[in-house]
Amino acid sequence: MPLYAVIAFDKPDTADLRERLRADHRAYGFANDGPTRLAGALYADDGSQCGTLKIFEADSAEDVWDWYRKEPFYLAGLYAEFKIVEWNLAFNRFPLKDWNLSAPGRIDRTQSAN
Repeated sequence: MPLYAVIAFDKPDTADLRERLRADHRAYGFANDGPTRLAGALYADDGSQCGTLKIFEADSAEDVWDWYRKEPFYLAGLYAEFKIVEWNLAFNRFPLKDWNLSAPGRIDRTQSAN
């Protein structure tokens, strides 16, 4: 079955909208996670969330569109740019681990890297 990447960038000044809808977004994603293979936030240089990257396994791009047509962020018009493209995994070095799925996932850029 093909893989599809969803790459979406938020409209400017939509952080409040994202926060208001975050619980609904996560509830929908976890309740309908069958085709989702990888998901995560995209961050701007200042550490603020600026978008989303998801990988789906689906029969077609139309199936991915069907999933997103019910997704709260998409329905609310959060995204300035939104693309679904077929994707092929060519290299994977992610270690197997338990991912922290409960935290908002923000990156603390105020601490220096030592």
